[in-house]
Amino acid sequence: MSHLYEDEEDYEENGYVDSETQDVGGDFNIQQDDDSETQDVGGMFHQQDDVNVSSEAPGGIKKHRGPNQKNWAMEGREKLLWNRFGLPKGPRLKVARFSRFLGILAKDFTLFPISTPDYRHFNASDNLERAWNRVKETIDWSNPWVASLEGKIKKRVKSKLNERWKHWKSQLRKKWYKPFMNTPRRFQKPNDDRVNERQWKIFVANMDKKKHQRIASINKRNRSQKKMNQSTGTRTYANVAHEYEISHGKEPDRWELFKLTHQRKGSQEPIDVASAKAIADFEEAEQKRLSMNVDITAPEIREEMYAEVLGNEKGNRVRGVGAGVTWDEVPGIHVEERGVSREVKQLREQLEEQAKKAQEREAHMMEELQSKMAEQTKRMEQMFEVRCVEMALQKMGEMFKQCGISVDTQQDVMQTMSQFARDTSQRPSTVAFSPDDDVYRPTMPFDCPNMQID
Repeated sequence: MSHLYEDEEDYEENGYVDSETQDVGGDFNIQQDDDSETQDVGGMFHQQDDVNVSSEAPGGIKKHRGPNQKNWAMEGREKLLWNRFGLPKGPRLKVARFSRFLGILAKDFTLFPISTPDYRHFNASDNLERAWNRVKETIDWSNPWVASLEGKIKKRVKSKLNERWKHWKSQLRKKWYKPFMNTPRRFQKPNDDRVNERQWKIFVANMDKKKHQRIASINKRNRSQKKMNQSTGTRTYANVAHEYEISHGKEPDRWELFKLTHQRKGSQEPIDVASAKAIADFEEAEQKRLSMNVDITAPEIREEMYAEVLGNEKGNRVRGVGAGVTWDEVPGIHVEERGVSREVKQLREQLEEQAKKAQEREAHMMEELQSKMAEQTKRMEQMFEVRCVEMALQKMGEMFKQCGISVDTQQDVMQTMSQFARDTSQRPSTVAFSPDDDVYRPTMPFDCPNMQID
C-alpha cells in the first residue's frame, strides 16, 4: 500500500485492522452546519444536541436524549489504527467512541471552563497537559509505530479538544443564552450538571459584551455564505481514506477524497450544486492538461489542479486530510497568506534575497582580491629573487676584479664561481682570523692580496 510504513503494515497484520464494513460510500449523513475543513477527528459526535433541554425552555421544546456517556477504555487501554498525521482511522466503531470521549472531556468544567474567553489561554496553565494525560492513559502504545506518533497524536487531540470545547459553548449559547437575551433569566444556570454556576455567570457576562456580539454577527454572516457541504456524517476523513485504501490498495489523494466526501448516500451524485461544479471544474482541468500531454497522475499536477479549482490553502490549515493538519506536514500544497502577513513575508523574502546577492557579490570580490594579491605577491617574490641574484653577481664580479680576475658579464661571474666551487671542493679551505679587525678571511683557491672586505 502506498504511504503505508513498514511498522504500520506490521501493526495491521497483527490483528488491529478494522473488521467492520468497508463500504466507503455507505451510511453517510448530510451535514449542513459543520465546516468540512474542521470536522475530521471528531466528526463522530451525534448530530442531536446533547444539552439537556427542560420544559423551561421557550416553545416547549421536547427533550432530546441525555449527554453522551463514556464508552471508551472501559476494560483497559484501547488499540486504534492511526495514519501518518496522528489521526485515528479505524476501526470505525472505536474511532467513534474515542471521538465521543474527547467530546466528553472538552465539557469537563474542571479542565475547560466555559468562562475562559479564548482556548489559547489554556496553554498558560496545565489544563491541556492534564487533559492529554487522561487521553494518553486510554491508548495502547505497545506498538512501535503508535509510539512514534505520540507527538502528532497529542497535537491532533489538542486540536480536537479545542473544536469540541467551542462547539459546547455554541450549544450552550444557542439553548440557554439567546432565548433569554436582555432578561435576568439568562444568568440562571442551565439544568445541566456539566455547567458550573460561577462559570456560567462569567460566560453570560462575556456574551453580553459588544465585542462578542460583533464577532458573533460576523460569524453568523460567514456561515450563511457557506455553499458547499460534506457527506461524511459520523465518519472521519481519516476513516474514509483508510477504507478506500483497503478497497483500492492505495491512499486516495485529496481530490479523490473530496469526491468521496461530497457525494450523496448510496450514489456518486454530488451532494450540492457547489460540489458538482467543483467536480466538473476539476475534470475540465484534467482534460486541459491531457490535451497538452501532461501526466495528470503526478502528485504535483494533482495539487496544482486542486488549488486551481478549490483555491490555495489558508490559515495554516490543509483541507482534505483531517482536522488540525498544518502546511509543514503536507509537502507540495499551494498556500496563500493574506494581508499584512503576506506583505511582510514578501518584503522579508525580498530583503533576504538582496542580502544574499550582496553577500555573494562581496564573496566574489573578496576572492578576486585575494587572487590578485596572491599573483602580485608571487611576482614581487620573483622580482626580489631576480634582483638578489643580480646584486650577488654584481658583488662577486667586483670581488673578482679586485683579485685580478677578468669578468665582464654575469655569465663570466657565474662561470668563475663554478670554477671556484670545484677548486674548493678539492681543497678544503682554511679560515684565518685577524684579532685586529675581527673579520673572518677565508683562504681562497687563488691569491687575492687586493680583496677588500666591506
